[in-house]
Amino acid sequence: MFTLILDPDTGPAKDSGDVFLLGGSTLEQAASAALRIRAFVELIELHWGSDLGVPDWLLSGTASHATDLYRLELGEASAEELRSDRRAEVREHPTPSLGELEDAGLHGSTGLAAHALSALAVEWLERHAALIAGRPPASSEPAFVEFYRLLGASGDWQQSFVEAFGLAVGDFYVAFAAERGTPAGHPAHEFDDRHAPLLVLLGEVPTDVEAAVRADMQAVQSFFAEHFGAEPADYTVYVAADWTSAGDAYV
Repeated sequence: MFTLILDPDTGPAKDSGDVFLLGGSTLEQAASAALRIRAFVELIELHWGSDLGVPDWLLSGTASHATDLYRLELGEASAEELRSDRRAEVREHPTPSLGELEDAGLHGSTGLAAHALSALAVEWLERHAALIAGRPPASSEPAFVEFYRLLGASGDWQQSFVEAFGLAVGDFYVAFAAERGTPAGHPAHEFDDRHAPLLVLLGEVPTDVEAAVRADMQAVQSFFAEHFGAEPADYTVYVAADWTSAGDAYV
């Protein structure tokens, strides 16, 4: 259990014990589900998250992602605006891999870019958990809350990770590293459950160009199916309207 105190003269800040101070002037803000989640995550981090071996990127990422959920709830920014800001920070300031950011010392030394990458990682996990559950990502309580519940019961962060997000942490590192090399928001095709070529359009691609690319993809698939009995191949073709559309989409 923890206590939320509403103080209109202060911003969000942790206090001693299980107390979290909230800035603002309305009780509605204190009742915000997103803000309660953020307080919950930060208190977990404060008290015992690192003691159980939870990677620092996961602690940082859940706190940052919870803050994003709160900003979305307030209407301060759209999901795409928040995501774009995170991606820009990572592009402009190269960061180590998530595996290297398990250590709190290294994570802290890389500054805002590490926090941005960590938040993007948690968002990826949320999307994956939603895909496994067959629901929209924002349709229910965040999967990372379930992760901390499981962690509190078992004390085993790796098993809690599998149960909450639907894959082992090592497999996640591989998948997320692959996505960092593909346009953000469009995971590498080999990590989903589709068994067919996928076309991803970036920006305002003319319809005739899209049609021509799809026709070529179908022709290739038909050739291999007819001559070799090949099953549909898993690959992704990215088509950008211009250099700006391509550049803005990358992590």
